[in-house]
Amino acid sequence: MKNGVLFLIVFLISSTLQHSFAVTNDDWVISIQQENVLSQAFTITPGQFHKGGDLSYEITKQDIASDSLDLTISYHVLKKALVPVPSEYLSGNTVQTLPLNYLYESGYLELEKKHEEEFSDSYVTHLGRVNIDGLTDVHHVKITAKNGKSEMEVFYHPSLPALGWSRVILVLHTPIPFLKNYTMMAIKK
Repeated sequence: MKNGVLFLIVFLISSTLQHSFAVTNDDWVISIQQENVLSQAFTITPGQFHKGGDLSYEITKQDIASDSLDLTISYHVLKKALVPVPSEYLSGNTVQTLPLNYLYESGYLELEKKHEEEFSDSYVTHLGRVNIDGLTDVHHVKITAKNGKSEMEVFYHPSLPALGWSRVILVLHTPIPFLKNYTMMAIKK
Protein backbone atom coordinates (compact mmCIF):
# COMPACT_ATOMS: atom_id res chain seq x y z
CA MET A 1 0.00 0.00 0.00
CA LYS A 2 2.85 2.38 0.83
CA ASN A 3 4.31 2.15 -2.71
CA GLY A 4 0.88 2.62 -4.27
CA VAL A 5 0.22 5.79 -2.28
CA LEU A 6 3.66 7.15 -3.14
CA PHE A 7 3.12 6.40 -6.84
CA LEU A 8 -0.27 8.12 -6.72
CA ILE A 9 1.22 11.25 -5.09
CA VAL A 10 4.05 11.44 -7.64
CA PHE A 11 1.67 10.80 -10.54
CA LEU A 12 -0.81 13.48 -9.41
CA ILE A 13 1.88 16.12 -8.91
CA SER A 14 3.80 15.32 -12.11
CA SER A 15 0.67 15.21 -14.25
CA THR A 16 -0.46 18.70 -13.16
CA LEU A 17 2.88 20.53 -12.86
CA GLN A 18 6.16 20.60 -14.77
CA HIS A 19 8.35 18.92 -12.14
CA SER A 20 11.11 16.35 -12.11
CA PHE A 21 11.21 13.98 -9.18
CA ALA A 22 13.67 11.86 -7.29
CA VAL A 23 11.76 9.45 -5.08
CA THR A 24 13.11 7.12 -2.40
CA ASN A 25 10.50 4.56 -1.37
CA ASP A 26 12.25 3.54 1.87
CA ASP A 27 12.38 7.03 3.36
CA TRP A 28 9.42 8.63 1.60
CA VAL A 29 11.74 11.44 0.53
CA ILE A 30 10.64 13.34 -2.53
CA SER A 31 13.00 15.88 -4.07
CA ILE A 32 11.09 18.15 -6.40
CA GLN A 33 12.70 20.48 -8.91
CA GLN A 34 10.53 22.62 -11.11
CA GLU A 35 12.11 23.86 -14.33
CA ASN A 36 11.38 26.54 -16.94
CA VAL A 37 8.10 27.78 -15.52
CA LEU A 38 8.31 31.55 -15.32
CA SER A 39 9.80 34.09 -17.67
CA GLN A 40 9.28 37.74 -18.49
CA ALA A 41 10.47 40.01 -21.30
CA PHE A 42 11.44 43.67 -20.95
CA THR A 43 12.40 46.46 -23.34
CA ILE A 44 15.60 48.32 -22.50
CA THR A 45 14.95 52.05 -22.87
CA PRO A 46 17.50 54.25 -24.71
CA GLY A 47 20.43 55.47 -22.63
CA GLN A 48 23.65 57.46 -22.85
CA PHE A 49 25.54 54.95 -25.03
CA HIS A 50 22.78 52.63 -26.23
CA LYS A 51 19.68 52.86 -28.47
CA GLY A 52 17.70 50.22 -26.60
CA GLY A 53 17.60 46.45 -26.39
CA ASP A 54 15.99 43.52 -24.67
CA LEU A 55 16.22 42.06 -21.19
CA SER A 56 14.52 38.93 -19.96
CA TYR A 57 14.56 36.63 -17.02
CA GLU A 58 13.67 33.01 -16.70
CA ILE A 59 13.41 30.87 -13.63
CA THR A 60 15.51 27.96 -14.80
CA LYS A 61 15.36 25.92 -11.61
CA GLN A 62 13.17 25.73 -8.52
CA ASP A 63 14.41 23.42 -5.81
CA ILE A 64 11.84 22.88 -3.08
CA ALA A 65 14.29 20.83 -0.99
CA SER A 66 16.75 23.75 -0.70
CA ASP A 67 13.99 26.39 -0.84
CA SER A 68 15.68 28.23 -3.72
CA LEU A 69 15.26 29.25 -7.32
CA ASP A 70 17.82 30.03 -10.01
CA LEU A 71 16.97 33.12 -12.00
CA THR A 72 18.77 33.60 -15.33
CA ILE A 73 18.80 37.23 -16.46
CA SER A 74 19.74 37.82 -20.11
CA TYR A 75 20.28 41.09 -21.92
CA HIS A 76 21.12 42.30 -25.42
CA VAL A 77 21.95 45.97 -25.91
CA LEU A 78 21.96 47.90 -29.19
CA LYS A 79 24.78 50.45 -28.94
CA LYS A 80 24.70 53.87 -30.52
CA ALA A 81 26.84 54.54 -33.57
CA LEU A 82 30.53 55.30 -32.94
CA VAL A 83 30.47 53.98 -29.36
CA PRO A 84 33.64 51.88 -28.95
CA VAL A 85 32.27 49.00 -26.88
CA PRO A 86 33.46 45.41 -27.38
CA SER A 87 30.67 42.99 -28.32
CA GLU A 88 31.12 40.92 -25.12
CA TYR A 89 29.63 43.84 -23.16
CA LEU A 90 26.58 44.20 -25.41
CA SER A 91 24.94 40.93 -24.42
CA GLY A 92 25.20 38.40 -21.68
CA ASN A 93 23.47 36.64 -18.88
CA THR A 94 23.86 36.12 -15.19
CA VAL A 95 22.33 33.63 -12.76
CA GLN A 96 21.07 34.71 -9.34
CA THR A 97 19.95 32.25 -6.67
CA LEU A 98 17.10 33.51 -4.52
CA PRO A 99 14.74 31.93 -2.00
CA LEU A 100 11.46 30.54 -3.34
CA ASN A 101 9.46 32.99 -1.25
CA TYR A 102 10.41 35.74 -3.76
CA LEU A 103 7.80 34.20 -6.04
CA TYR A 104 5.17 35.66 -3.71
CA GLU A 105 4.55 38.95 -1.94
CA SER A 106 5.22 37.26 1.42
CA GLY A 107 8.93 37.16 0.54
CA TYR A 108 8.99 40.90 -0.13
CA LEU A 109 7.00 41.65 3.02
CA GLU A 110 9.49 39.61 5.06
CA LEU A 111 12.39 41.44 3.38
CA GLU A 112 10.70 44.78 4.13
CA LYS A 113 10.74 43.92 7.86
CA LYS A 114 14.38 42.72 7.82
CA HIS A 115 15.51 45.45 5.38
CA GLU A 116 18.39 43.29 4.06
CA GLU A 117 19.16 39.61 3.52
CA GLU A 118 22.35 37.84 2.46
CA PHE A 119 22.29 34.80 0.20
CA SER A 120 24.94 32.55 -1.34
CA ASP A 121 25.70 34.86 -4.28
CA SER A 122 23.91 38.13 -3.50
CA TYR A 123 22.73 40.72 -1.03
CA VAL A 124 19.07 41.76 -1.27
CA THR A 125 17.93 45.10 0.19
CA HIS A 126 14.40 46.51 0.47
CA LEU A 127 14.62 50.20 -0.53
CA GLY A 128 11.01 51.04 0.40
CA ARG A 129 7.76 51.30 -1.48
CA VAL A 130 7.03 53.54 -4.43
CA ASN A 131 4.19 54.39 -6.79
CA ILE A 132 5.45 53.62 -10.29
CA ASP A 133 4.13 52.46 -13.68
CA GLY A 134 0.54 53.15 -12.59
CA LEU A 135 0.88 50.86 -9.55
CA THR A 136 0.80 51.80 -5.86
CA ASP A 137 2.83 50.34 -2.98
CA VAL A 138 5.40 48.74 -5.29
CA HIS A 139 8.31 47.06 -3.47
CA HIS A 140 11.62 48.63 -4.60
CA VAL A 141 14.36 46.04 -4.10
CA LYS A 142 18.09 46.04 -4.84
CA ILE A 143 19.95 42.79 -5.63
CA THR A 144 23.74 43.12 -5.49
CA ALA A 145 25.86 40.28 -6.83
CA LYS A 146 28.67 39.28 -4.46
CA ASN A 147 31.05 38.86 -7.42
CA GLY A 148 30.86 42.64 -7.97
CA LYS A 149 29.90 42.39 -11.64
CA SER A 150 26.35 43.72 -11.44
CA GLU A 151 23.50 45.19 -9.43
CA MET A 152 19.79 45.13 -10.15
CA GLU A 153 16.94 47.17 -8.84
CA VAL A 154 13.56 45.55 -9.33
CA PHE A 155 10.07 46.88 -8.74
CA TYR A 156 7.69 44.16 -7.48
CA HIS A 157 3.90 44.27 -7.37
CA PRO A 158 1.71 41.22 -6.60
CA SER A 159 -0.80 42.03 -9.36
CA LEU A 160 1.78 41.43 -12.11
CA PRO A 161 2.42 38.03 -13.70
CA ALA A 162 5.52 35.82 -13.33
CA LEU A 163 7.89 37.32 -10.74
CA GLY A 164 5.76 40.46 -10.53
CA TRP A 165 8.41 42.92 -11.73
CA SER A 166 7.24 46.04 -13.60
CA ARG A 167 10.73 47.32 -14.34
CA VAL A 168 14.36 46.41 -13.84
CA ILE A 169 17.36 48.71 -13.52
CA LEU A 170 20.56 46.83 -14.33
CA VAL A 171 23.97 48.29 -13.42
CA LEU A 172 26.97 46.61 -15.05
CA HIS A 173 30.40 47.04 -13.48
CA THR A 174 32.96 46.81 -16.30
CA PRO A 175 36.70 47.56 -16.61
CA ILE A 176 35.99 50.05 -19.44
CA PRO A 177 36.38 53.52 -17.86
CA PHE A 178 33.37 55.25 -19.45
CA LEU A 179 31.18 52.15 -18.80
CA LYS A 180 32.43 51.50 -15.26
CA ASN A 181 28.96 51.56 -13.66
CA TYR A 182 26.74 51.56 -16.73
CA THR A 183 23.03 51.72 -15.98
CA MET A 184 20.22 50.41 -18.16
CA MET A 185 16.52 50.58 -17.43
CA ALA A 186 14.11 47.96 -18.75
CA ILE A 187 10.32 48.16 -18.71
CA LYS A 188 7.95 45.20 -18.92
CA LYS A 189 6.73 44.52 -22.45
